[in-house]
Amino acid sequence: SGHLWVPNGTLGIEAFVHDGHQFTYFGLFPSLLRMPVLAVTHHFDGRLTAPSLLLAWMVTGLSASVLLWRVRVLIRGDALVGRAEAVCSGVLVAAVTGGSVLMYLAASPKVDHEDLAWSVALTLASIFALLGVVERPTGRRVVLSGVLVLLTALDRSPTGYACIIAALLVAAWFALGRGGVDNRRWAVPMVLVGLVPLAANMVANWAKLGMPLGLSEADQ
Repeated sequence: SGHLWVPNGTLGIEAFVHDGHQFTYFGLFPSLLRMPVLAVTHHFDGRLTAPSLLLAWMVTGLSASVLLWRVRVLIRGDALVGRAEAVCSGVLVAAVTGGSVLMYLAASPKVDHEDLAWSVALTLASIFALLGVVERPTGRRVVLSGVLVLLTALDRSPTGYACIIAALLVAAWFALGRGGVDNRRWAVPMVLVGLVPLAANMVANWAKLGMPLGLSEADQ
């Protein structure tokens, strides 16, 4: 409906009161996922949390796998993959997707669980993208990392802050010439990858909770 609050009373003790309206402290990302569906039908109102959790789980599995491979390439280059390494990699991905808190979150579908599940998925994807910039900076990789860090920051602030700090560390890496003298020009774009999501997070937090960072338990 074009506003950030929810009907008073629907959140119970989880509500934060600001300017006479009630808000969640969760980020905007789960709402952004619903907007295309809500634009055409209200048949699925209240039924989208479980599918969203499933999608977050799938993104987590994909992100964990490609992140594992990217780290492996950075460390070992084009060395052949042995059986022990292949088995250990498979066990690690299986543990992330099937032996972690993600299974508990999915077992009891709630909006706050959806928020947490997506924070895991988007953080892993952001780290994958940021390492890609460190490995071989290109305009496309910088844009991808910027989009993913922005989505992470709009989903859940703590993991968003972590990815923002990571982006600024990558910027410092380039500025100090650790990525090569020719790659120092990527420092400024990577600063933007960190600061633009931070600004978006602060604007959303201010609009909902009346402060740029954090929250006030006195308003809950």
